[in-house]
Amino acid sequence: MSKFYIGKEYRGRSYASQALAFLEKLRKDRNLSHIWLTVNRHNESSIAVYEKKGFRTVREQIADIGHGFVMDDFVMEKEIPVPH
Repeated sequence: MSKFYIGKEYRGRSYASQALAFLEKLRKDRNLSHIWLTVNRHNESSIAVYEKKGFRTVREQIADIGHGFVMDDFVMEKEIPVPH
């Protein structure tokens, strides 16, 4: 998942938890072992939510998007062992 935005007026209504549960179901259905996402490195509240949901920062990513702007993100990962 690259970006996931919830408007301030809709935060605290479990939408992020529902979206992450959907992604975890997709991961399970497809027999995958990881979910990755990117989050702006300065978005402390979202990082805290993702960490609470079991994600950890695995690397930094800076992408030039043109006109002097860059996306300055952390790549976060949640590993879920796949049963054999």
